[in-house]
Amino acid sequence: MSANKLYQSEVVYKEICDSKIVAELAVAYRKTNINPELQEFLKIAKGKAMNTFTKWREK
Repeated sequence: MSANKLYQSEVVYKEICDSKIVAELAVAYRKTNINPELQEFLKIAKGKAMNTFTKWREK
């Protein structure tokens, strides 16, 4: 496998993993019956994950 193809497959794999994490955080954050402190933590974590994911996608 060429270095370029290997790099592309790793990028796609990372993109899939990152999008799954963001999706899971978003689902957890939407739950209304959770502890307010946990909900605030998830809000911050989701924001950080989205910022990282967006910055990474723009490269």
